[in-house]
Parts: sequence; C-alpha cells; structure tokens
Amino acid sequence: KGPTSSLYGSEAMAGVINILTTKPKDGFRLTAATRYGTNNNADLSLNGSYRKDKVSFSAFVNRNSSSGYSLIENSSSPTVSPFFGYTGNVKFGYQINNKSNLNLSVRYHDNIQSNEYLISNRLVVGDGKENNLNVNPSYNINFNDKVKSTLRLYYSRYATKAELDYQDDQTVYDDS
Repeated sequence: KGPTSSLYGSEAMAGVINILTTKPKDGFRLTAATRYGTNNNADLSLNGSYRKDKVSFSAFVNRNSSSGYSLIENSSSPTVSPFFGYTGNVKFGYQINNKSNLNLSVRYHDNIQSNEYLISNRLVVGDGKENNLNVNPSYNINFNDKVKSTLRLYYSRYATKAELDYQDDQTVYDDS
C-alpha cells in the first residue's frame, strides 16, 4: 500500500499486489505467449526456467507496443502516443540446505514513446525515453514452520529523457 514504486516499479503509485511466483520445476521449461489487439497493441513474452539439484534459473523477456490511440474523436493529440518497450528479468537461486537459500533477481525495463501533439497550434514532436533497473539479492532462512527470516537488499535506478521540438522551426519545446 502506498508509493512503493522504487521497490515495485514505476506504475505502483497507488499500491501493489505482491504475486509470489513458483520455484522452477526440475528440468528445463520454456513457454511463449502473444497477444494482439486494436491499435496494433502487441504483447510478446518468452519465459524459460531450469532447475537441477540445488540450483535454479529463470528468465523472462517481454516486448509490448502500441501504435497509439485517442479516446476523444477528432482530437489533435492522442490519449496514448505510440510506444514500444522491452522488459527482461533474470532470477538465480541456490538452495544451501533444506532450511535456507540464496536468490538474486535482476530486472531491466526500457520504453520509448513517440510524441506528436499540438501546443498553441504548433506541432511538437519527439521521443520520450524511460529505463529502469532493479537488482534484488536475498537470503532466506526457515527456522521452523512459524518462524522465517529474510535479508533482502534492493537497488533501483530509474531515468527518463524527453527531447521534444516544435516541428516548424526545430526549436526546443522540452529537453528534460
């Protein structure tokens, strides 16, 4: 609950639902998923996992894109500008013994939004870029069925860059 976007991603301003994923099963697994909708909304995902003895590994790659759309008819500016983004997540695990384990999760997200809209009857164009890196090592101990302990470190880096210019004379509208 609350503004936990530094821990759970840039879209978590109103709260978070924490979904705990299952541990990879023994052997190798690979799944792929794709979705396509109106306005060329496309979502492509690839998941893979491997587990043997005390070592586990899983990886996730996603590409999400849209050609943009407007919720207001005859609007000079789209409600959602065209964008494409990539997300990758890698998790490593090592079972030290039957009561403790080490884990490392690394997530990277990169998104580019193509902006084109009117400001005082002048067309503004340019790209908005955002990227986010999260690194999360943890050490877990299960003392018994009721007492568990987790030591978690967390690093997050979030950056945005907007380069928008008036199209008629190429003067800068926003460079932040």
